[in-house]
Amino acid sequence: MLRRIGQLATRAVHRASQINVFVSPDLKRRYSVPGHTSWVVNESRLPADAIVSTLPQRQPGEPLRLAYLGRLAAEKDIPTLLRACALLDGVTLRLIGAGPQREPLEQLVQELGLQNRVTFHGAVAWGPDLFALLRQHHVLVLPSLTEGLPLVLSEGMSQGLVAVGSRVGGIPDLIEDGRNGLLFTPGRAPELAAQLSRLRDDPALLSRLGMASLETARANTLDKQQLNMFAALARYRAALTRQ
Repeated sequence: MLRRIGQLATRAVHRASQINVFVSPDLKRRYSVPGHTSWVVNESRLPADAIVSTLPQRQPGEPLRLAYLGRLAAEKDIPTLLRACALLDGVTLRLIGAGPQREPLEQLVQELGLQNRVTFHGAVAWGPDLFALLRQHHVLVLPSLTEGLPLVLSEGMSQGLVAVGSRVGGIPDLIEDGRNGLLFTPGRAPELAAQLSRLRDDPALLSRLGMASLETARANTLDKQQLNMFAALARYRAALTRQ
């Protein structure tokens, strides 16, 4: 009921606006108002010069290094990620972020016997230090139950990490399964474990998806999104002038 009320309130605001701007195609599909001008421009603040040109290296026999970046909150469904890791050998996980779920997550790590493979890193300010930290990993995993368009995906992609995300919200708008990353059904740890095992066992797949990730990041930089907005505004103004 609360979700429905929120949708109705959002559409009421959109009806009062001349232009509606959404950060993902998924949000546009859900909240756009027929007959109103609607654009999709994400909120990327990724600078073009932050995108690397080479992939993180993985030595033979080295564990596949996973990273999670975001709040330690219930809607992020980190327990599913931890349970997936418990089903796999040869992977490590670093949780980058802070939030109210840290204590229960630490307890779950103990229960699953993952103490030697999971690290709680804490929050890191956005910027070069965060990018350098991401660069130490091979895969960025986002197991969320709900999302708009999580910019952490393009930020991880900018460092050559392969993004693995749940099929919710705008995640499938950024990750094309099998082309520039992998998707799984939210809440299903065995399915996530299977996707991660593919990356662990297939260096060629890890490399191919990593290179495609860099291309995706280059298409989602701050300057590209600003250009998209300015171009849309110019077209809109020209159309008004012709009327």
